[in-house]
Amino acid sequence: MATTESDQVISLRLSPEILDLVDRAAERDFRSRSNLIKTHLARTLDFSRPADVIRRITESFYHEQINFGMTQHLEEIRAQLAGAKWMLTTLLGEQVKEEVLNRVRHQTEKAIPSVVPLSSDGNRYGVDLDAG
Repeated sequence: MATTESDQVISLRLSPEILDLVDRAAERDFRSRSNLIKTHLARTLDFSRPADVIRRITESFYHEQINFGMTQHLEEIRAQLAGAKWMLTTLLGEQVKEEVLNRVRHQTEKAIPSVVPLSSDGNRYGVDLDAG
């Protein structure tokens, strides 16, 4: 990321433990502390990558469902979606997950599929509040 005239200088207060983690990560990546913080902030605030992953999973879900019906592969795609949503929530929080899912709904003009797995009797028990 290049520096431009419009870039703003900020100051932040970090604990020594966090600063040590930042310095070690910057050293591993052969970059400055400020470049590491700037790059990570930009990546954290840009949700296009996680939205793209969930969009591709959603599109493959609907492709599989329309062309092949209820298959084992469809359930595997459902599990991929569950994992992607869980990882997104764990790393970036519930509000970010909601923003990403709304972006995917808008991009695909489709509902987010339910991730409730099949029970051993072939039924689904539970509710996925993100579905739709």
